[in-house]
Formats: sequence, C-alpha cells, structure tokens
Amino acid sequence: MQKTKIKPMTEKEYRAHDAVNYSSLSKLDYSPKAYKEAKQEETLAMIKGSAVDCLLTDGEDAFHSQYYVMTATKPKSEQMQLYVQSMLENDNRDIAQTMSGYKTTVTDAKWEKEGQPYYDAIKVSSGKSILDYETYAQIKAVVDTLKNNEYTGKYFTEKSNLPEGIEIMYQVPIIFTVKNVADPMVDTVEVDIESKALLDLIVINHSSKTISPKDLKTTGKPVLNFKSSFVYWKYYIQASLYTEGVIQWAMDKYPGYTVEPFEFIVAEMANQNPPMIYRVTDEDLSVGENGGRDLNNNEIKGYRQLMEKLLWHRATNKWDYHSEIYENNGISFLGAFEKSVYLF
Repeated sequence: MQKTKIKPMTEKEYRAHDAVNYSSLSKLDYSPKAYKEAKQEETLAMIKGSAVDCLLTDGEDAFHSQYYVMTATKPKSEQMQLYVQSMLENDNRDIAQTMSGYKTTVTDAKWEKEGQPYYDAIKVSSGKSILDYETYAQIKAVVDTLKNNEYTGKYFTEKSNLPEGIEIMYQVPIIFTVKNVADPMVDTVEVDIESKALLDLIVINHSSKTISPKDLKTTGKPVLNFKSSFVYWKYYIQASLYTEGVIQWAMDKYPGYTVEPFEFIVAEMANQNPPMIYRVTDEDLSVGENGGRDLNNNEIKGYRQLMEKLLWHRATNKWDYHSEIYENNGISFLGAFEKSVYLF
C-alpha cells in the first residue's frame, strides 16, 4: 500500500532538529532539570505505541526494518547465556569457552541446539528494537482493530478506497514559529520560538477545502478514560501546539483551506473496547496555548507560559527548580484552600 507522505526531512533529521516541541515543554513543566538532562527511558508502553504507529502508517516493510520479532528462546543455563554473550562480543569459540565457565568443551551439537538459535537471532536483530512474539501479536491485533473499525478504518484504508477529493498524509514533520512569546528577562520584549511537530496523520478534503490533523494514541487503560490521560500527560499542550503548526503549514501548502479541530484516535493495547476518536474543544486549545485552571483550581500552564519559562532558564542557566521558586528565594506557596467555599 502506497501512503502519501510529505517528507522534507527524514524522521531522524526531524528528531535531531533543535526546536521546541510538545515533549520538551511537557518535560520542562514536570522538571527543568529533567528537561536539561534530556533523558527519557523508553518504557514498554512507549515501545508498543511507536510500534503500532509504525506498522499502521508505514506498513509491514518499514516495520520489520525497525523491529525484530524474537521467536528464539534465550538459553536456560547461565553458562550458555555467558557463552552466547561472549560469541556476540568476540565471535570466538575458545574465548567463549573460557568466559562461560564451562569445565567441559561445548560441542558443536550442544552449541547448535542450546545457543546458536538465540545467537543467530540476536545477530539478525542488530540495530533493531526487539519485540517478543506476544507483544508483536498484541500490536498486530490493535492495528487490525483500527483498520477494521467502522469509525477509524477510513483513516487507514487503501488509497484506492478513499472518496474522491480525500487525501491522507502520514508522519508529517512540520517546522514552524510561535510568534510573540514574552521574554521574562526583558520587559515589553517579545521573541519568536522555533518549534516542531510530527503529525501522525493529516486528512485533507480538497472538495470542502478542510484539513483535519490527528494523533494516534495507544493506552494501557480503558479507552473511555482517555480524558484523564489527556490531562495527566498534558495532551492539551500537544493539541494546541500541533494545531498552530498545522495552521502555518496549511497557509503555506494549502492557502484558503480551513484547519478543523484536532482529534486523537485512541486504541487500547488490551483491545477489550473498540477504539474511539476524541475531538478537542476550543477551551482545550485555549488552555493548551495560554494556560488556565483545572476543575480542582490547579494552575495549568500552556505552551506560551512554558516557552517563557524556558527563556528564563536558558538566560539564567538555573535548572534545579522551576523559575518561580528561584524568584521567590526558594519558597513555594501552598495556598491549598484559598478558593475553597466553606458551608457551616
């Protein structure tokens, strides 16, 4: 299946491009130190989500170029595991014999039966992310569900099955500028911040001249609970920042077209409930850009406030605390009950 893609740069080039994005802003909101160190452990959930994304939008060939499905069994004995590890590092049976601690010589028959299948698999998988077969089966099931669902299937169908005038683009990188961000170090000064976004898919309706940006999410929780994930993972920032990027992209590529509300296509990894489509509201986008308050009156920072904080941290080179902690000489004000109403 040939899928339409706009690729002014490779994904590797996109990720290496030094610009602000949703992930970096979300990390800054959590911890300036985490942003500065730029470390992110890739969890199994993240690996599964990326694999679903790849298989669904890039296809089988691209998927298997990035992922290896492990069917070989790891040797049961610790000595054979050490033997295999040594062979992977040195490719020398004599060294492997010594390093593994075997007192008797590992025969060809023993190696071929107990160690070589796993050794061969590891060699073939070099440079790829390794998935066990159970995980691959789960990923494949989610992809099949998304393709066959009555509401989501139309976004992942053959190009020949698309209605006339409909075009779908997958994995679209966009470099854009967020304008007029207040510089906290200089009063009345505003700066432009280069930003980037990688859209999972963009649906273009050439008949109605509309553009619909969408992001694919997989979740380990029931799909009906996505609203809580939307708040917890700060997806409102993603939706708002991506929308701004798509608006600028559309003005350049498709002048006169209208950008429709951002949507999340959400699927459960457990696959117990069918996938759902969640559309953001104007209020969601407003909070994602300019901040606001949640239902418990907690302050929510939008991407503009976070960009301002980023400018402050870069200018001062202070990253251990949030900027407001430094400005308050190390004090954070609780104010847990300031807005509460008591009935006596």
